[in-house]
Amino acid sequence: MIKDVFKLDFAGTTSKEILALIKKHATISDEKELQSQLETLLLKGKDQSIGVGLNESSSEIHLAELLYKDQIIISDQKLEWEDALKKLSSTLIDKKVIDQRYQNRLLQEYSTKPSYILIRRRIALPHLDPNLVEQKLGISLLITKKGISYGDQSINIAILLTTPDKTSHLGALYDINKIAHDENFINGLTKLETKEEIIQAIERFTTARKK
Repeated sequence: MIKDVFKLDFAGTTSKEILALIKKHATISDEKELQSQLETLLLKGKDQSIGVGLNESSSEIHLAELLYKDQIIISDQKLEWEDALKKLSSTLIDKKVIDQRYQNRLLQEYSTKPSYILIRRRIALPHLDPNLVEQKLGISLLITKKGISYGDQSINIAILLTTPDKTSHLGALYDINKIAHDENFINGLTKLETKEEIIQAIERFTTARKK
């Protein structure tokens, strides 16, 4: 679940607590899907409320505002997971968003390919706690048509989202979560040929979702 990836605390209320209450009064046909939708709702509320009283550099910054052409990687090759992590982190090292220590820790932390960083089993979202490794706010996006080997499955999109604190990334995180819930958009995204098209598609999608 996305809250486990970034260790989010939804203001003392968790999706599991809400789910337990619902189960007392209703029959649930798909418990995992309901919990995922509850987390999306709670994340949206946190994203909207956390920005009150904060400056523009915090959670009001969304995915399209952080994504630049030189932070997008399009690959026509089948990639191993370690190669994907190196490409994602090297992009942000070049931008001085992170340094080599971050990449080393990233490779060590996710060498076992944990399932909890797979959002909806469609997007890999590795992340390191800002309290452990110094980092600035940034994002790199990797799209490969032939897939990234991840355990017994293959994924086409991996995103590295870095943040200096526990709040600055929330706007972008909410957008990523919404993208992960839309299989049609993901399929369309992997078919795009240029970085400009990818940026425009993400900007249109996330803007439409906020209206």
